[in-house]
Amino acid sequence: MLASLFTVITDCDETFNYWEPTHYLHYGYGLQTWEYSPKYSIRSWAYVSLHTLISKILSIPSHNKYQLFFFIRAVFAIVSTYCETHLYQTIVNYTNPYIGQFFLFGIIYCAGMSIASVAYLPSTFAMYTTMLAFAMSFQESSKKKTFFVIFYYALGGLLGWPFSAVLVFPFVFEDLLFPSIKKETKIIVSKLNIKDSLLKVKDIIIFGLLSILIILGPMMIIDYIFYKKWTVVPLNIVLYNVFSSDKGPNIYGTEPWHYYFLNGFLNFNILFFLALLSIPILALEALISNRPHLFSKMTYSTLFMKLIPMYLWIGIFTAQPHKEERFLFVIYPLIIFNAAVAIFSIKRILNILTQLIHLKNGKKFGRIIVGLIFAIYSVLSISRILSLYVNYSAPMKVYSYLNSKTMLEELNSYNHNITVCVGKEWYHFPTHYFMPNNTRIGFVKSKFDGLLPGYFKEGENHIGTWVIPEGMNDLNQEEFDKYVDIEQCSYMVDLYVEENEVKNSENLIEPNYITQTDKWEKVVCKSFINKNKSNALLRPFFFPKVIRNIIAKPGLVYDDYCLLRKVGLNHQNEESEKDNN
Repeated sequence: MLASLFTVITDCDETFNYWEPTHYLHYGYGLQTWEYSPKYSIRSWAYVSLHTLISKILSIPSHNKYQLFFFIRAVFAIVSTYCETHLYQTIVNYTNPYIGQFFLFGIIYCAGMSIASVAYLPSTFAMYTTMLAFAMSFQESSKKKTFFVIFYYALGGLLGWPFSAVLVFPFVFEDLLFPSIKKETKIIVSKLNIKDSLLKVKDIIIFGLLSILIILGPMMIIDYIFYKKWTVVPLNIVLYNVFSSDKGPNIYGTEPWHYYFLNGFLNFNILFFLALLSIPILALEALISNRPHLFSKMTYSTLFMKLIPMYLWIGIFTAQPHKEERFLFVIYPLIIFNAAVAIFSIKRILNILTQLIHLKNGKKFGRIIVGLIFAIYSVLSISRILSLYVNYSAPMKVYSYLNSKTMLEELNSYNHNITVCVGKEWYHFPTHYFMPNNTRIGFVKSKFDGLLPGYFKEGENHIGTWVIPEGMNDLNQEEFDKYVDIEQCSYMVDLYVEENEVKNSENLIEPNYITQTDKWEKVVCKSFINKNKSNALLRPFFFPKVIRNIIAKPGLVYDDYCLLRKVGLNHQNEESEKDNN
């Protein structure tokens, strides 16, 4: 629940592709990206409609849109908590209580989960369904198990993110080759004959088609209502991202092969590397252990199969040139599970080795190592969470000030809509949920030369969802109709950047509006980290100032992130009121 209150929005895709369309359906206005143009239709209104329903229900107890934003996030936190708890209980029941404890500790303190669990993204939704499917896959072999595992993966893939459906293949492989039959307290792994294999394949195909029919049918109907045409959005997403060589994700920038390894360390620190080593560590334990099977409800073979999905996902997405943090959200709980298995195996290996050398208190040594692992993990995780909030929360704090009593009184004194502009900081705009009803965001020209979102066409019955907007393309090419004239801006949100502070800065395409004191006055400012000037060793994790000074100098450098008011605006408003009277 704390994550829903304090976690920053780390991806502008969350704002523009999900929060804004939801705001549009609820309040009648919002920003539209090219993905929601009926010409391309690669975002499903079914997914947005579900969240709009949540938004409308929660608007009853909430006092304003700003509060409503956090209420919706609280729902995400509750859903994630339920899925995590269900998976934890399954791990305890089907593997070992120690693995369950390690998993629980890992997921509670996980910096990555503090971001992913409350993000309004299809990859987060797919993370929820992956947890449910993964938990179901531990149960004894049955048609019920097969159906629900396939259904949950299909739900995440169709309603959420299509690529998450790839995780069903390790389960299918396991279900065909390692059917477990429980006899009292023993596990028997039987080999399927050809007839049984064909029956299994038949069930998998039938359950797969049935799941697609149950999920995709209503989705297509909802999308038809909004787009006014029949379309299969999940298919459109795959076609654009996989089969359009001149378009697709490659036009939005690429990252090196090691991107996810660095990102994994930031979000999971030492647990990420233990997760990557989980199969070889478990293999070593199986090799030196005298146990014929691991636990009463699971063999080493089936546990190995449970570790494969994480490797499959990381392998696939590491090979893709376009990489983003949210692409790994789907397997965040699986990373922690793999790490929990690795830690348990390390403990078992240490116990076996200390017994071989007749070391006194050998079991205590294993517990010490495990305790040390989690001590390092928890400290670094909390440090990472604090770093994200302290260093990067300025945009949300500044926009939230629009909802303060002072600003609301000021904004309500105007008899027309107010434009709050943003230039180089456009991608840190949280959402119109942070802006009072009589305010709109406006984009002024900056160095960014890609395609910015425009506004949905406003009208009755959400006409903007099926009217093809002008100035949209799927090549990320700049459209100048997305900008407003700076004279229309009553307020401005800007970040001070020293490199831009030169003489005649007003002639620059990306000036420091903060320094133009003859045109803009500060309303409120918050500290935002300067990544270029701050020490690279200190940015990722939060350390007290005393420790920062010991580790490296210079330490952390912060710039002002400000809400600015046009000079003379209050005077203009007073004159306008006099004229009206």
